[in-house]
Amino acid sequence: MPFAGYLHAVPRLTALAASPFSATLAPAIYAGVNMVVMVWTVVTIAFCRVRHAPLLAALLFMVPHTGEVFGTITNAQWVMACALPLIAMTETPLGRLNRMNQLAFLLLAGLSGPFSIFALPIFIWRLWTNRDAHSIRLFSVALVVASTQLITTLRNYVSFEGERKPLHLAITVLDRWLGALANGWRSDNWYFVLTTVLFGITLLFWSGLPNIIGSI
Repeated sequence: MPFAGYLHAVPRLTALAASPFSATLAPAIYAGVNMVVMVWTVVTIAFCRVRHAPLLAALLFMVPHTGEVFGTITNAQWVMACALPLIAMTETPLGRLNRMNQLAFLLLAGLSGPFSIFALPIFIWRLWTNRDAHSIRLFSVALVVASTQLITTLRNYVSFEGERKPLHLAITVLDRWLGALANGWRSDNWYFVLTTVLFGITLLFWSGLPNIIGSI
């Protein structure tokens, strides 16, 4: 059951698990599952094959904010999304359990928000440079979840006014991708949009993307 283009797999599954119980227990179940998801994200990041991975996992919870994201299962997708680039960019884990965990995490995180769409190019690049079995599996899962999210977003997306507005969708996508980093919140004004665009251009050139394109 998508909402504004989001499938919300993790929140929906949490609600399904809580449905057999009384309504008075639902908040505790939601909070408990949310805590488990946060810990799962930390563990997934901490076991990525990159230097100081445990520190990266700890830094995830050191960002100053209001606490809304960490306090509700509805927004678990935001935290889970942070692990997707690391899964895509780091070397294949040595342990089978770790590899299976990455696949399961990618599946649920990818179906909970639109972030799998943005992460898909990284998984494609991983497959291009490292064609091992795990990279192929990761790419396959990423392709399925990103395609599902993209189709769902285009079919079900509505603005806050309840109407489909392509420009509103474009600005929302820009915010989800770069706006939170550039402004810390939504791009409600033209100068926030401009700041976000300039931030994105700077980020792309700083990452060396033009050189990568030119070498292909």
